[in-house]
Amino acid sequence: MSEITDADVRSVVAEIVAYLRAHPEAADTLDGAARWWLPRRPRAEIVHRAMTLLVERRKVEKHTLPDGTTVFRSGPLLNDD
Repeated sequence: MSEITDADVRSVVAEIVAYLRAHPEAADTLDGAARWWLPRRPRAEIVHRAMTLLVERRKVEKHTLPDGTTVFRSGPLLNDD
């Protein structure tokens, strides 16, 4: 497998932000976000790194449901640029 670059992660970050701005009520698991929010299917590790970065920047919120499932949705700083 090829190495993951910062450009790969930045590209997925931009795609996630664009999707959530267009669909502010969206919430999904990491796999669901990769499948439904992104126009292409990037490697799972790239999606994980991008989502982690967005959570750290409070552009995405991470929630654990009672059954242990983790979902992601728009965060308080999504539209701050």
